[in-house]
Amino acid sequence: MKKFLFILVTTFFLMGCSKDDEVDNTEYYVKYEVSCKFKRYYGSYRGSSIKISGTGVRSSYITDKYNNYTWSEIGGPFQKGDKLHLSVKTVAPRGAAYITDASISVCKTACPFVIKRSSNTNGSASLTYNIE
Repeated sequence: MKKFLFILVTTFFLMGCSKDDEVDNTEYYVKYEVSCKFKRYYGSYRGSSIKISGTGVRSSYITDKYNNYTWSEIGGPFQKGDKLHLSVKTVAPRGAAYITDASISVCKTACPFVIKRSSNTNGSASLTYNIE
């Protein structure tokens, strides 16, 4: 009986010590890129502004920028399933506009960055991406 009890307890113990599901500890890094080109059709440049914000990066705010403006920043590490957001809000006086190019690129560990979302628009832009 002791032998049977020993085998039973050992079996339950070994079943409880099965290999856990593997946890994905892969780190992802994100590169946000924004390019704003000011186009003046008529009127003044005064009162123009650009505000950039994104998940895991410092916000940037530029006012009265009369020429082209580019911005990029790398943030991370992020995990699989994290939601990324990039927002570019532009204000231009009457008779002017910003042509805005924005993109979210993701890199897995040491791999190169791959563009996951991009936008080319007149004015403001908003992009989101869930890391897969």
